[in-house]
Amino acid sequence: MSEDPKKRTGRTPEYTGLGLVFGAGVGLVFGTAFGNTAIGLIFGAGLGLVIGAGLDQ
Repeated sequence: MSEDPKKRTGRTPEYTGLGLVFGAGVGLVFGTAFGNTAIGLIFGAGLGLVIGAGLDQ
């Protein structure tokens, strides 16, 4: 059973979700501008997820 993030840090992992949403939005905009929306969306969401998870540590 995994440990509850609230017990470990005293707060919820908020930056992971924000990073995912922000990264997906930025990736969508740049992907649309350069003609490949799907790759921009996936790359942006992945990058945002990694950055957000890093900020939650």
